[in-house]
Amino acid sequence: MTETHPEELQELEPLHESDPGGAPAPSGAAEPQYQAMILQRLMSGMAAPFFNLGADKAYYRFFFGGLLITLGALMPFDSDWTHLGYRSFTGALWLIIGLGVMWTMWGAISTGKVRFRWLLLAGIPLLWSLWHLFMNPEPPDFGPGIEGWGDLFALIGKRELSAFGNGLQHYGPGRLFVLLGSLYVELTFILGVFGGVQKNKQIKAGRAAARRR
Repeated sequence: MTETHPEELQELEPLHESDPGGAPAPSGAAEPQYQAMILQRLMSGMAAPFFNLGADKAYYRFFFGGLLITLGALMPFDSDWTHLGYRSFTGALWLIIGLGVMWTMWGAISTGKVRFRWLLLAGIPLLWSLWHLFMNPEPPDFGPGIEGWGDLFALIGKRELSAFGNGLQHYGPGRLFVLLGSLYVELTFILGVFGGVQKNKQIKAGRAAARRR
């Protein structure tokens, strides 16, 4: 084993920063910033995150309603399972509206900014669905032996759930999904408006009480 003398160590030349092999490693304080920069570059091309702890719960409700509308437009609108909703003009329009609601809420969950255009347009398939339920001169077709909604829901009391499901399937599951989705979107929107008005009243009342003190 050889011994190393201090005189030999002093003759070594220090590495310069210009040397490619002698670049200093990042310090411990700068390492988290370096990792954050790399992570930001990697995620710069990814879509907006769907989960956000700070997002309002109503955004997720709107997204779910848009999802129901979209699924309804992809399902049959009558007893013939080849008559998918999006193959008609109205069904294709409902599909666009459902996707628009989902896209808007996806961005709202990420950024907190809401555009109410698509939420208001969701009222169009709702009116269309309500017209088919209550104002359509032609009675709904639930299959043989079922004349209307009364006979259909009477099957639940008779515990004939399979016949009840067949009646809904004969009517068209796509119509029901569009109805439920658009109704859910509009109810959430209306309740949110009233909730916002009440919250503003409470804020104003609190400010007035603080001024009196």
